[in-house]
Amino acid sequence: MFDSHSLKPLRAECGEPQLRVVAVLIVAALCGALIWVLASLKGYTRLGGALFFAVPIVWGMRRLLQERAIVSHLGASVGTVRSSEQFVNEDGYNYSVEYKFDAADGEAHIGNSAVSRKEAPAKDSPIIVGYSTVNPDENLPLEVFWFYKFNGVRHY
Repeated sequence: MFDSHSLKPLRAECGEPQLRVVAVLIVAALCGALIWVLASLKGYTRLGGALFFAVPIVWGMRRLLQERAIVSHLGASVGTVRSSEQFVNEDGYNYSVEYKFDAADGEAHIGNSAVSRKEAPAKDSPIIVGYSTVNPDENLPLEVFWFYKFNGVRHY
């Protein structure tokens, strides 16, 4: 399936990463709503409304920048799940996963991320990790990217 250090198998199987336009539009709509709140409301209502919209905007922008940093210097590796732990959610599908992967720099790196699956990822099961070749500590499983999609990668 994938060579642990090569980007070519990732692009051959999954194609180029594609920006999810809908996700970007959602962040843009939140920015527009924030501007409207700041322009039209007064007093404490303005402060509450600004905080209501600012928190997801900052969270979304941070995530977009993180994913952009990875995609702009994309490396890929098939890592292995070291551990997974379910965290409380009414659906019961969210897991905190720790994984290990070998990067192009020849070193093993450890990453962790929240994943949404119906079943917990088994220990030692494979997980496809995208990482920045400039800084492999910037990494995420390809299935959890919000703003980019990879054809052929299952998003649970």
